[in-house]
Amino acid sequence: MKGIISFITVFCAGGVLLGALYILIPEGSFKKPLKYVFGVCFVCCIVSFIPVFSNMDITADIQPQTTESARNADVYAARITLQTALDKAGIAYKSVELVPRYDERGRAVFLSVTVVSNDDPRKIADVLENENIKVSVINE
Repeated sequence: MKGIISFITVFCAGGVLLGALYILIPEGSFKKPLKYVFGVCFVCCIVSFIPVFSNMDITADIQPQTTESARNADVYAARITLQTALDKAGIAYKSVELVPRYDERGRAVFLSVTVVSNDDPRKIADVLENENIKVSVINE
């Protein structure tokens, strides 16, 4: 929150200061280069928010409603990821079923995946299987 307040302060102070300096510059050939410099300074005031934004943890305030809803969201995200991997590998499948295993803190640590497909089971296992995912294929 301090970063956002700092950005707003820099943005407002920079705008007021540059506006006051713009009013004070004399007419003539010197005005155009100074307008350019003031514009660059104002863009720097706006860009000053980038480091604040990159350090901001936007997920800190987001908490799942229940553990079950968080688990459902995790299973859905894992299913989409696995289906995308199968699609990229050119594997035709009818369904992908996931059974996650959770640790004592409620985090998914192991995933059993069942794929219903007519493709080669070894090819499917090569695409999906790793140390935390066990793949079984049902040929139909």
